[in-house]
Amino acid sequence: MNKIEWEIVANHLTGQATEEENKKLSDWLGESAENREFFERLSKMWQAESRAFPRLDTEGALRLVMSRIQGASTAHRLVTNRVPASSFRKPLRQFLAQPSFFRAAAVLAIAIGAFAVFTILRSNREVETTTITFAGVQTLQLPDGTRITFDIGSTFTYPKSFDGADAREVSLDGEAFFEVTRNEKLPFTVHANGGTVKVLGTSFAVRSWKSDENIIVAVKNGRVSFGPEMNNDTSKVVYLTENTMSKLSRRTAIPTPAENIDFSKSLSWMKREIYFQNTPVPEVLRQLERWYHVSIQTADSSMLHENITVFIGNKPLSENLDLLAVILGMKVVERADSVRFVPR
Repeated sequence: MNKIEWEIVANHLTGQATEEENKKLSDWLGESAENREFFERLSKMWQAESRAFPRLDTEGALRLVMSRIQGASTAHRLVTNRVPASSFRKPLRQFLAQPSFFRAAAVLAIAIGAFAVFTILRSNREVETTTITFAGVQTLQLPDGTRITFDIGSTFTYPKSFDGADAREVSLDGEAFFEVTRNEKLPFTVHANGGTVKVLGTSFAVRSWKSDENIIVAVKNGRVSFGPEMNNDTSKVVYLTENTMSKLSRRTAIPTPAENIDFSKSLSWMKREIYFQNTPVPEVLRQLERWYHVSIQTADSSMLHENITVFIGNKPLSENLDLLAVILGMKVVERADSVRFVPR
């Protein structure tokens, strides 16, 4: 499990995190299912203990931390030496010395105990995952029978087995169409670069490239829950049904209300076609780069701040470039493996 600053975690759970801290936490959660599982356990512990000890002070929290370190570190050493408890003591004391973080101190106290328990549990049940980056449009079937079709360049991480799990969790960077096998006892969750899609069994499409501003979810049938990755606020969750879609900005972490769509257009990328509506120019250019394996550059960076509406068809690259050049008021200079837009 990669490291995350405890102060960021504490600030988020206590509602004091800045936008930058929330972004760091979102990126960390998107790195692995292990990180998300730990954070979910920690959040539940925080909610339970904050109700029980609403006015816990820093001195009391420090005593609790030290007792948990001493109690947990012995058991921890019997299992693993990966994260010695002593490594937390100095920064922890420094952090608890700040009088404004009463609740944050409590979070850290809980975190140390949670981390020790979590590490022990993980050492006994390591989840083996597989990560694939697709060189072409390709379909993959998961152990539970779920089928997923991916666009070129998409990266997908999933466990080799769902046996013994309490949820089916996967991660996507890219674009994919999910046909999820229904299992009411084992929810299916897609972690998508700061967005989370949760279902029991349904068909839906997700567009979530790490480099793009927006995460888009469209539903073919069934019901889907869609919201930001770090979310304890139900007002930030939208529920999508047949032929509806929503868009979530990674900057604001707020999904748009469900809107009716023609779902077939959400899968046009399978035929190497895509309709961009009021879309940032860089997102359009990156899609062309993935499909045609070419580098696209611009001489005038101002065009990168524009939004355009355009249909990219299954045509030679030169035809799609000419269309973009007309829309942008630019001209195209092509080389062997690169393209450059320059002023007319």
